[in-house]
Amino acid sequence: MSYGASALRALGGIESTSSSSVPRGQPRFGSPPQVPEAGARAGADPSEPLRVDSIPRSYVPIVQPAVPREARIGRLTGHLVEALAALVLTALLLAGAEWGAGVYLGRRAAAIHAANLEEAKTDFAAGVQVWMDINPVPLVPDPELLWRNRPGSQKTQPINPEAYDRPASWTATVDARGYRSGPPSLAADHPGVYRVLCVGDSITYGFNVDGDETYPRQLEALLERRYPGRRFEVINAGVPGWSWIQGRRYLELEGLALRPDVVVIGHGTNDQFFPATITDNERIGHSTGWIARTYRRLASRLTRTNLSQLAHLLSSPRAGPGRGCAAQPAGACRRVAIPEIEAAIREVDAMTRAAGADLVVLNTDFMETPAVEGLRRAAAAEPLRFLDLVARFHALRTETEERRERERGLAPAGPLDAPPSADAHTVVLRLANAPRASSLRVRGSAFLQDAFHFDEPAYDDGTHGDERAQDGVFTATLAVPAGVLAIEYLFVADGQPEFRPLPPFPSTQGLRMLPVGESARGPVEIFGALAYMAERTHPNAEGQGIIAAAVADELPALPSFRRVLQGPYREETGDTSLR
Repeated sequence: MSYGASALRALGGIESTSSSSVPRGQPRFGSPPQVPEAGARAGADPSEPLRVDSIPRSYVPIVQPAVPREARIGRLTGHLVEALAALVLTALLLAGAEWGAGVYLGRRAAAIHAANLEEAKTDFAAGVQVWMDINPVPLVPDPELLWRNRPGSQKTQPINPEAYDRPASWTATVDARGYRSGPPSLAADHPGVYRVLCVGDSITYGFNVDGDETYPRQLEALLERRYPGRRFEVINAGVPGWSWIQGRRYLELEGLALRPDVVVIGHGTNDQFFPATITDNERIGHSTGWIARTYRRLASRLTRTNLSQLAHLLSSPRAGPGRGCAAQPAGACRRVAIPEIEAAIREVDAMTRAAGADLVVLNTDFMETPAVEGLRRAAAAEPLRFLDLVARFHALRTETEERRERERGLAPAGPLDAPPSADAHTVVLRLANAPRASSLRVRGSAFLQDAFHFDEPAYDDGTHGDERAQDGVFTATLAVPAGVLAIEYLFVADGQPEFRPLPPFPSTQGLRMLPVGESARGPVEIFGALAYMAERTHPNAEGQGIIAAAVADELPALPSFRRVLQGPYREETGDTSLR
């Protein structure tokens, strides 16, 4: 051992180590220096403390730095573990918040329902999206179309409104693809089969009628009878509540991919009848790129969470209508403006032409909203095949009513020769086929006005405007204020209305309506029956048959029909020529 080593040992047992005396893999430094007791220091005064500066510099030990131990996981792996832990913690926190929001919403169900009712008064589309689970027709949210039929659903419910003493029900069955009717297979290639795609709203869907009574199903049966030996497929792609914007988007994304020979499409009532604070174009957007579609899908899922619904409930109401409403008349915003309807129809025409399909456009807006104006503009600008079913129903109804009046020897409906008055018009309402009752009355009000209400008795005794006593036709005479342009009403037998609205969504369209811009005599109406209609908006089975016949009569003029049906065929009438 060297002299330096001896000196280090004397200072506290510190030994120098050489590379040869340290095993491989062990740290190259000695034990921590130990200061010896005072008595152990030779020649030193025990009371005198050890002075470090008395140690020669050459004898100060040099301790080598510690080598860090090798980490068990790499740095990148550690960061990943930390990120994963953060994600798990965030997910747990969100799950807890979602559960808590659900509990809160459950306790506030009544308040939420009231808020939804208020919102639906100003925005029909928002109401549909909120009430999908209890909607008369089962619907599901859709990020591209806002909503669509619930695939694989079936529901039986009463016809609403319920006719006096004639309760009835209807069943809606939707297949796994979301269509109310269609062939078992919807392959894009369908050689030898003429495929008709019917797109529309609740009228095409067939609200208040069974599946076999819808116009698409009746159209298919009618074509098979008229052209035996030919094959036809008629797809019912109607969805209640849809507008022209939704119908256009459906064709763009799905409908035309079915390669129909002809598209039969009709919208309108939902576009213009109901108020809105956001237009359909704002909700749906124009872009169909994958980025935009992915964004809409994520947004659609998020809005259905409890947290999103809670935020909507607690947030302040919208400051005002959306940008789309700013382009419409003040205070009269609708889901689809007239120019937007015209543009949508033109786009549908262009898309079907590009796909090699024919197009037939229907006016089935039986509420007679201004939407038909956009349809007529588009039909005038483009050579569209346009069937005005509303006008056809009016003509058939008038023909039936005139025949009924002639058979009874009564005056026809129309202007009434009454003494002129600046304050009121005289209006005569007539009713036939009334039930046996001790009291018959007519109740109603001004259309879209609260200023005028009436509840008047009806007579069959030759008085109060009644033309013939005891002929089974009851008459009520009203004095309608001059400012009223139309009235809504129904007949009541012993306190029971001829049409009774049913919960949870009472139908408001079970009322009759008559324009009264001047003194007039109404038609002879049948108690508890509306000609061709289940109520004022939706045709009954007979009315659906009228639509089917009108479309069937139009098809032979289409190029696609002629191509598919080349060669002779036999119609029900025996005609063997291609018309």
